[in-house]
Amino acid sequence: MEKRKRLFSPFSFAPVLGVIFVLTSLIPLGAAPEQTPGQAPGRQEEALPLLSPGATVRHGYVYALGGRIGAELTQLYLYDPSTGAIQIRVDSGVYQLVAETDPEGNLKYSQWTTPQEALSKLLGHDRRCTFYDRENGKIRIEYYRGDQLTTTKTFPYERDILDSDLIFLSLPEKLARHVAEFKGDVLLKARGMRIKNVTFRRETMKELTAFSPEYDFPGPFFSFFDRVLQAENEVYVYVMELPGVYQLLYPHKYYTAFAKTAPYRWLASWGGAPRDADFLFLVD
Repeated sequence: MEKRKRLFSPFSFAPVLGVIFVLTSLIPLGAAPEQTPGQAPGRQEEALPLLSPGATVRHGYVYALGGRIGAELTQLYLYDPSTGAIQIRVDSGVYQLVAETDPEGNLKYSQWTTPQEALSKLLGHDRRCTFYDRENGKIRIEYYRGDQLTTTKTFPYERDILDSDLIFLSLPEKLARHVAEFKGDVLLKARGMRIKNVTFRRETMKELTAFSPEYDFPGPFFSFFDRVLQAENEVYVYVMELPGVYQLLYPHKYYTAFAKTAPYRWLASWGGAPRDADFLFLVD
């Protein structure tokens, strides 16, 4: 896996904004021993091209469960250019996400919650908290239903991992370096899985339904891309595909769209099994 310069590793957070979008899989969670919360090992990643000094606020809309639930979304970034520390908050009626990094750009803590019973039933949790343990080189994720801790998962953190909540944060740097395809390990936090050698392929999209015909897109999501493509003609999309046996078990893709010119503004994310797909777009 190619080495990156310092960046708030997936994103993951948020915007969506997490989406901050929820990645799902077919394989259930299993319990693992708890580790002491802490910070992540130092990681070499690139400075965020997405954030400007001070506060950045964006608005949009997010859907889950194939469009059966949806809500307006607000994404807030607080960036301290003197230290590189970042705080991120995403609020919507579908889910909420908060994340914080230390001055080294490592994710110290994040929490994802949903008030939607149907979504928590699908995932098996309504809250998940992520900690990084610098001393032990581990990432720990705690999963809750209500106030009850149901499962804890831990993973080695000895090399760069793409965090599903924050994956959109790492891709503009790839676009800036004209990376057409790369492989990376992805931490699917919604299901507590680390998958190695996931492929990311950059493509150019000129028409939404022709590019991704497997989905019945929510009307506002389709209208958003209709306006964007009329104005810009085409956009970049990184397509994420699972490897090997995972693809056989879960033959679905994930898409993250960006403006085609620098600074490669994040536009939208979508993907997963069509019946339970996630869709997110940002209008400003």
